[in-house]
Amino acid sequence: GSWGLTGRTNYRVKYKYSGSFNASYLETVTSEKNLPDYAKAKNFNLTWSHSQDAKANPYRTFSASVNFATSGYARSDLKSYYNPEAFSSNTKSSSINMSQRFGDSPFSANMSMNITQRSKDSTLSVSLPSLTISMSSINPFKRKNAVGNPRWYEDIRLGYTGSFANSISEVKEDQFLHKSLIKDWKNGAQHNLSLSSKFNLLNYVTVTPSVNYTERWYSSSIRKNFDQATNKEVTDTIWGFNRVWDYSASLTADTKLYGMYTPVRKIFGNKIGQIRHVITPSISYNYKPDFGAQRYGYYDDYSYTDTKGVLQTVTYSRYANSLYGSPSAGKSGSIGFNVINNLEMKLNQPTDTGVVEKKVSLIDLFQFGSSYNLAADSLNWSDISVALRLKFGKKYTLNLSTSLDPYMYQLNSSGNPVKVNETTFAKLGIPGRLTSTGTSFSYSISNETFKKKEKKTNGDTGSGSSSEGGEAASDGSAPTGTGQAPPAEQKPLDPEEMLYQPFKMPWSINFSYSLRYGRYTFNKEKLDYNYKLTQNLSLSGNISLYDKWKFTASTSYNFEYKQFATMNCTVSRDLHCWEMSASFIPIGPYKSYNFSIRVKSSLLQDLKYEQHQNPRDNYIWGN
Repeated sequence: GSWGLTGRTNYRVKYKYSGSFNASYLETVTSEKNLPDYAKAKNFNLTWSHSQDAKANPYRTFSASVNFATSGYARSDLKSYYNPEAFSSNTKSSSINMSQRFGDSPFSANMSMNITQRSKDSTLSVSLPSLTISMSSINPFKRKNAVGNPRWYEDIRLGYTGSFANSISEVKEDQFLHKSLIKDWKNGAQHNLSLSSKFNLLNYVTVTPSVNYTERWYSSSIRKNFDQATNKEVTDTIWGFNRVWDYSASLTADTKLYGMYTPVRKIFGNKIGQIRHVITPSISYNYKPDFGAQRYGYYDDYSYTDTKGVLQTVTYSRYANSLYGSPSAGKSGSIGFNVINNLEMKLNQPTDTGVVEKKVSLIDLFQFGSSYNLAADSLNWSDISVALRLKFGKKYTLNLSTSLDPYMYQLNSSGNPVKVNETTFAKLGIPGRLTSTGTSFSYSISNETFKKKEKKTNGDTGSGSSSEGGEAASDGSAPTGTGQAPPAEQKPLDPEEMLYQPFKMPWSINFSYSLRYGRYTFNKEKLDYNYKLTQNLSLSGNISLYDKWKFTASTSYNFEYKQFATMNCTVSRDLHCWEMSASFIPIGPYKSYNFSIRVKSSLLQDLKYEQHQNPRDNYIWGN
């Protein structure tokens, strides 16, 4: 008695938009009527993809990527049994976006709808709608017809961003339509206003002051108290308009320092021209008042007596559960510093026409910085951020970023590690201890890679021949007019070679490697974290043995378990109006195969022959 219905369509309006739509409905019956395990499940799936042509409207864009399905659809759809990725997928996301620009106006608007599904527990997280209005930075005090030097106030820039959102999270699918839009959904509006300027101090130092103001609008707040009868915390919701605002200010000063070094010629010769070191130091001051103070009314507290007879006081935020949060408590007045280093070298390379200077990057970026909070009574230093970037030629770049923890640790009464107000520099003589770092890179090779190298080599040879041709013409021979050698004679076509198709076997291999070194577990004896090295290697490739045959494979290797993860292999054959494919997973828990021969035409997709193996039959449950 199980049945299903599917409808698919593609659409396109030339120079305007295109997309595809797919809807499926399944009614799955398990067991037989009047039996204990009899059940009937109704599920549906909806996918929609829409994109707008770039020529349709220069000011408005609309796009959609919808993939919505009930939680039981994957378990009921027969196609999912033979697709391990679809069967094991736990989350689905859908989004619809529309943006609008208003001509030469600095304003723009963006509206979106987002849905995230989690199939494991049938929960939804929905944001509907989400509206953002932005104004690009403008100079409101700049004169239209400026005469003479610009005034200091003309560099003042003003920016604005406003947003409104209505969202709900962690709600069951069967309860979604029954939720109250006011009491269960989170909604609110937020306005961000920024004011900044820039001017030079002593002609070498750039000073940038800025002020940021944020205002939030909410329709409710919370009140908490302690119920002595039940010995529990009670939360009440107070409905009404709430205006929550905060602000912060900052001042930044930066400059550039240049250092030039010429190597000693007697030792290094003339190959190295100069070495240049560029240092970009900056210092900043950030201030934010204590919005946890009672005069603002954003925080409240209540007191109660615990079971041991000790009076306890709990401080909470009245807007902790609101959509855009609440201003943070605690005064902040921090001084930060940041230093960027760049090291380059010039090489003198001799050529036929003279010496050519070539710039070589030794250290493309070495950056470090931290901040000190003047308003804190302890743990004033923040983590020290460090970044390194090295360039090897034009294709390869090594990026490393990490942070250094500047404080020591000790165990609290519960046996958990906590920071203490003692720096590693005072205790161990080092600026800090590593938290984590890592890098990743990928590389691809194919038959085209070697063809390019061969063409480059042949091109170099050809340029040398042209130079010789120009010299021969200057010695009194017949001039060519362009200083280049006459074109080479073309080889006549061989009639027998035209009867055979040239042999081609295109292939490609992709490598991807990632490496991470960081904290793992805390060592209570050493009062420091243990470190662990994790790495992963992914491989994928394809080869076409003939124009109609193609083989693809992909896998990854886990260095921790010293074994390969699930490997996917596919062999396909183009049969003109038909196509044949055989995919198999030779290793892993989803070991299986899938063989099919089908018609290419979308109108006759059901005309096919398939042979499958259920991947769940090879999985040993409980391992």
